[in-house]
Amino acid sequence: MLITFESKAKKTLDVLPLKHRRQIENRIFELRDSPIPCGSKKLLGKEGYRRIKAGEYRIIYRYEEINSLIVVVLIGKRNGDDVYRIARRVL
Repeated sequence: MLITFESKAKKTLDVLPLKHRRQIENRIFELRDSPIPCGSKKLLGKEGYRRIKAGEYRIIYRYEEINSLIVVVLIGKRNGDDVYRIARRVL
């Protein structure tokens, strides 16, 4: 399973404190074994997009089963950056 990052997600990940970055990276790499893990949720109105939790952060990704590809689209705090508001604008 291949995992790629869109530029906005990569930039966010690069500036996070090490503790949070590791927590998020571990959660993302778990997607290799289970691309639709327990606790993941579909984004309403967005075909193929899902979100998972990593502590206080949310990871929004797209799973393409045909290509065996996971694209990490956005990473953000649920209450800080309001990742869901950004997702509505971007997706």
